[in-house]
Amino acid sequence: MTTDEMLEVAGALERVAAKIRSFIPQFVDLQPDGSGSPRMLAMRDAFSAFPAPAEVLFIDATGVEERRDGGSHWTLIRFDLSQPGTSQVNFVTALKWEELPDHREMLREHFGVDENTSESLRDFRLVAVWDGYSYVHLAPFDIRTDPDEYGVRLGRDIVYDHNFIEVFLNRVDFNAKYSLQPDPVLSAPELLRLDFPSDAPATDHRLRQMTLLERQQTVEDIQLIPQVPRGVREIVRRAKNLYIYGYFEYSFFTISSHYTYAAMEAALRARWSLSLPRPCKLTFKDREVGTDRIGFGEIESYCTIHGWKIRKLFVNGRAFPWKSDMLLAWLRDELIISDWQMKRFDEVYRPLRNSYSHMDGCMLHGGESGALRRAVEQINILFDSVPLGGD
Repeated sequence: MTTDEMLEVAGALERVAAKIRSFIPQFVDLQPDGSGSPRMLAMRDAFSAFPAPAEVLFIDATGVEERRDGGSHWTLIRFDLSQPGTSQVNFVTALKWEELPDHREMLREHFGVDENTSESLRDFRLVAVWDGYSYVHLAPFDIRTDPDEYGVRLGRDIVYDHNFIEVFLNRVDFNAKYSLQPDPVLSAPELLRLDFPSDAPATDHRLRQMTLLERQQTVEDIQLIPQVPRGVREIVRRAKNLYIYGYFEYSFFTISSHYTYAAMEAALRARWSLSLPRPCKLTFKDREVGTDRIGFGEIESYCTIHGWKIRKLFVNGRAFPWKSDMLLAWLRDELIISDWQMKRFDEVYRPLRNSYSHMDGCMLHGGESGALRRAVEQINILFDSVPLGGD
């Protein structure tokens, strides 16, 4: 390829990247502060990754009956998504379709085409191949003639190809970050000996789906980071144990879910308490008291003992957040949570907590551990900004 031809390819890929980025406002729904669900953030980053370093092969398939739904020219592109936002063309060449078998080494080196994919390339069945951050894509036309059309096709692939989301999904591995170790897994006889005496009444096992050992293994890696206060840790510990003991009593799964969402509420209050400065000033009407940093529950107890109405209490000049929406607003104002977190707590977790707390009958929840896992992740995110060993 000549310099002019390389520049032509580079210009086409720039137009492709611009078209892909234009998908962001259409498919990515973020909050005003830029926060959003992990999937939305991953999709935004996937769109924004282009341009990316590319290697390009133009295939002249004139007269080839095996071509699937394209024209006489095709384009094979390999993007290096480990270097997002980098406009760079590393390799460009052109071949006739019948020459492909003679360039196996080049196809392997520059496009990752091995024996498993070479046949699908030759009969144009190849669509896309992932290898780490390497993305190989086959377009049924010459992208130089219509880069905008190719940008639209590739943009749609990003929306529907879960691999793009997985590549750009940014989840904090708190277990690795804080070297958290799994719970010890007890054998069934040990667990029964410790917690369930032999003379315990028989229970109904008809709805049991896992063994006792499997129940423990399902939640063994659900761990809280060190900054989470003891009171919240205890609620989560009870929720985990209730989940495990659901093996013996199916309704324990429901109680486990209740404690799970109660732990999230307790975590919000505890995080608010940690955000208060020292000293702290409580004001009720014309009465005022100075104190060291005080917890949410301690403030409620103080008001009860002294006959103060918490709805008329001020903490450091601001109305005490006795309602959950006030509490969330306070945490958001202090930049402890994002708009997205505030929305999730308000629209998802608070209604769930209420549904388990304010019942007109006994609910029955299945034995899934997903709610517990998601709650612990949110609690860890909430306290991750607290310095280790700090106050």
